[in-house]
Formats: sequence, C-alpha cells, structure tokens
Amino acid sequence: MLSRYESLLSSSPLLTKSITAGFITAFGDVLSQLLEAHLAPSKIPFSLVRLGAFLLAGTFFIGPFMTYWFEVLWSIGRRLPKSWSKRSVTLTQVLVDQTAGVALFFPAFFFCYELCESLASGRPRFPTLAVGKIRNDLPAILVNQYKLWPLANFVSFSFVPVRYRVLYSNVMAVFWNIYLCAAVAAG
Repeated sequence: MLSRYESLLSSSPLLTKSITAGFITAFGDVLSQLLEAHLAPSKIPFSLVRLGAFLLAGTFFIGPFMTYWFEVLWSIGRRLPKSWSKRSVTLTQVLVDQTAGVALFFPAFFFCYELCESLASGRPRFPTLAVGKIRNDLPAILVNQYKLWPLANFVSFSFVPVRYRVLYSNVMAVFWNIYLCAAVAAG
C-alpha cells in the first residue's frame, strides 16, 4: 500500500495529498459523529451533509493548503543561515507555522467549511455563519490546537521526510479532526 501511495505521490503529488486529506478529514468527522451519538444519543442523527462538507473541505482546502504551506516552511528552513543548528531551524519553522500558519489556516478553513456545508444543504447564509464561528469558536480551537500541533510539527519537521509531511499531518489530524469536526459543526 505504501508503494502505491509512493507511486501516486510521485506522479500526482497535489492530487494525492488532497484526496488523502479529504478522506482523512471525513474519517475524523465519522468518528466525531459516532462519538457524539454515543455521548448524547438524543442528538441529531448522523449527518451526511456534514460528512460531505468535511470531505470537500479536506479535499479542496486542507490538502492543497497543507501541501503548499509545508513547501513554504521547508523553503524558510533552507533560507536560514547555514550556521544555525537543525533544532533552531525546526523551532523557527514551528514558530512560523504556529503564528502565521494558524492565522491563515483557521479563518480560511471556517469559510471553506461553511461554503461546502451551505452548498450541500442549500443554506445560503454561509458568510454570516463563518464569521460567527470565527468570533465564537476560534479562541477555544486555538487553545486546543496549541496542545497538539507544536509538538506534532516539531516531530514532523525534525524526522519526517518532506514528501511524507502532509501524510503524517493527516494521520495526526484524525484525532484532531474528531475534536475540530465536533467544534465546527456545533458552533
């Protein structure tokens, strides 16, 4: 399976990473919805619209964003002074990721998710809902993302080959997506 992924990664890297991100994001939502149903059985049943919105957002936003963002971070690392230690370079990449990357990613993700859900459900108010979620939900999401992603990305930037970083991030994101899907869908 890894050799097939490697082959697809070589022939169509962006498409492969985007489709992988879409399915992993959707898988996180499935797990999230199952967990929500277990914890609150009286809640709304499984939502295919929500699942579809996360599949689309993962495929068309998360995969491409992460692919290009990791290239930016890799480029930053290559441009730092050669005298810097690998640890200093990695910490700089994590710092840029956890400041500029977070500031770019989350608001754009909220808009993308709301657009996808709006299109899937026929609900036309997506900009208003996205702005409301950014105001109401983003602070808590940021606090929680800082509990996982700085360490996960330090490991990624230190040990994971560049071509596998989006896949590594996607695997780590299964657990993050359980939380994020519940937070975004509930907000």
